[in-house]
Amino acid sequence: MAVEHPKASVKSGILHSLQVYPGFRVLFFTTVATNASFWMWQLVIGWLALVLTDSPFFVGLVGFLGGIPMLLVSLPAGVVIDQVDRRLVLLLAQVSVTLVVA
Repeated sequence: MAVEHPKASVKSGILHSLQVYPGFRVLFFTTVATNASFWMWQLVIGWLALVLTDSPFFVGLVGFLGGIPMLLVSLPAGVVIDQVDRRLVLLLAQVSVTLVVA
């Protein structure tokens, strides 16, 4: 006689969360769109540097310089974020990205 594990009937995973939680669905798809737009931005900036200078060095330099703010801000921001409500941080981050893009 087989005994069913109690957690075997509990659904989990990202697909289940997307179906069940509308707030998560909005967050997930807006995050995907935001990340896609950032990658498009990186591609276009690199391409523009190549067209304007015809130099692979400047393409690399533009990519490197674009990453410096993330490098300098991420550690101090992580310390601050750990001390603040995560929902507030997430909301402010999404609003700030929206304002920067608009």
